[in-house]
Amino acid sequence: MLKSSNPVNTDDLTLVQFPFRQLAIELRQEKGYDSSGKSARSLVRGESLTIVLIALKGGATLHDHPAPGPATVLVLEGKVEFCGPNGEPKHSLVTLDSVAFPAGLLHSVHAVEDSLLQVVIGGRT
Repeated sequence: MLKSSNPVNTDDLTLVQFPFRQLAIELRQEKGYDSSGKSARSLVRGESLTIVLIALKGGATLHDHPAPGPATVLVLEGKVEFCGPNGEPKHSLVTLDSVAFPAGLLHSVHAVEDSLLQVVIGGRT
């Protein structure tokens, strides 16, 4: 089980459990979450794999940014609008919905309601 706020290095990775319920509570208690509506923690980080947990308050937006590698986003809680370049296409995702996209794709995420996302990024380009 993850024991600290430091990400696990993929070189050291064997089998790691992530207590998402507890991590979600911690993310939502972090300084700045109430004002920005955003909080994130890298769980695993390396050249071949990165896993990030993101908490978003309803109304918060992650503005356009490129994917550093091929990625998937899984909605663990809540509802978000996931948009590609220039806001199109727009996908409404709810709990347990997922989207996958290639490295470099410009995208944004808007939380329609309080949400928790797991982002898995493959090898960086």
